[in-house]
Amino acid sequence: MHYEANLKTFQSSLDVIDKEIADVKKTYAGTEVTATEPVFGYMAEALGLKMLNYDFQVALMNDAEPSPTQVVAFENSLKDGSAKILFYNSQVTDEATTRLLDLAKQNKVTVIGVTETEPAGQTIQSWFGGQLDAVQKALAARTQ
Repeated sequence: MHYEANLKTFQSSLDVIDKEIADVKKTYAGTEVTATEPVFGYMAEALGLKMLNYDFQVALMNDAEPSPTQVVAFENSLKDGSAKILFYNSQVTDEATTRLLDLAKQNKVTVIGVTETEPAGQTIQSWFGGQLDAVQKALAARTQ
């Protein structure tokens, strides 16, 4: 009984997150975004966002060199404005990531740092909520 009560309490604590995900999906589904690695992939999918450059992300995540074609496609998505947001793993940055972040900023693509693990001092609710708030704010600013 105690476990069931705790589970119910935990699940209801995620209701706000579920609603925010549904709101973003309803308003911005299909919006094209990209990422330096697939850390935010599941959330982007839940939000209905269209993730560009997935092969590039997987190569970078696996410490492999993306192909020249993948690099050009990634850079073009930042330069031509097709990618509205660039997500990057703020827990892992390197020279290639820094170059892409700079390119995004030069082309006025919103950059959002995400993490693959819950930051110290946060709950799962505040962690997800903070990332969702950043996405919602970025997408709202792009449509004004």
